[in-house]
Amino acid sequence: NKDGKLFVEPEKLKVFSDKRFKQAISYALDREGIIKTCFHGRAVPIYSFTSPANGMWYNPNQKTYPYDLAKAKSLLDEMGLKDSNKDGILEFANGTPIKFTIKTNSENHTRIQMGNLIKEDLKKIGLAVNLQPVPFNSLLTSLSDVFDYDAVILGWGSSPPPDPVLSKNVILSSGRSHQWNHMQENPQTPWEKRMDELMMLNQGALSPEERQKYWFEILDIWGEELPQIMIASDNMYAAVKNKIGNAKPSALEPLFTWNVAEIYIKPSAQKQ
Repeated sequence: NKDGKLFVEPEKLKVFSDKRFKQAISYALDREGIIKTCFHGRAVPIYSFTSPANGMWYNPNQKTYPYDLAKAKSLLDEMGLKDSNKDGILEFANGTPIKFTIKTNSENHTRIQMGNLIKEDLKKIGLAVNLQPVPFNSLLTSLSDVFDYDAVILGWGSSPPPDPVLSKNVILSSGRSHQWNHMQENPQTPWEKRMDELMMLNQGALSPEERQKYWFEILDIWGEELPQIMIASDNMYAAVKNKIGNAKPSALEPLFTWNVAEIYIKPSAQKQ
């Protein structure tokens, strides 16, 4: 920062940047348990940037991370992370325990509940986590301006149309919402450079099939490198009276009235 203090300690940055560490965390997350507890079963686990609701741009063959504590522990062991004093917490190479804080917005009780479950999941693989709910505006300041955070629980949404081009602020290494290696002038890793290239190819391609090919490669990179660890996408439900005709609820805003010119009251209902 402007005072010469590192945003992230070197040992922590080295471990957090290792894809094996992020993959271990993803394997350690009991997504089904989170869905049952936090979403009352009304959600699906996700592993990459696009949710299943986004038909054309969702890759059903992307890499997944089913709940597997043994796999998670083996990846951490492969990194050389040990619990030398047998206190249940793994240590960095310099001997300090691997502890970090997850922030989320205090107004969102679902995310706080998720954070508590994640904390317990990661404890099982030797990672000590502190959950810190903070006001939403403070969280955004930490995330985009001050950078005084280790990890954050937030959610992504999509504007209509849910096209990859509208995600450039996240995918491009220079993007404002590119929260890993934040707002780079030049990509700092080969895989980020490739994602930049693919984003431009996707934007410039003329056929849907070609655009989908480039986007799927971006999702493949995301699934392997895990710049962010995706957890779940909640289901959406629509209740419509049976006297309403041509109702076609959408997963995108506006949920019910996007086809308002086609909605009508059924003749049988008008006579009642």
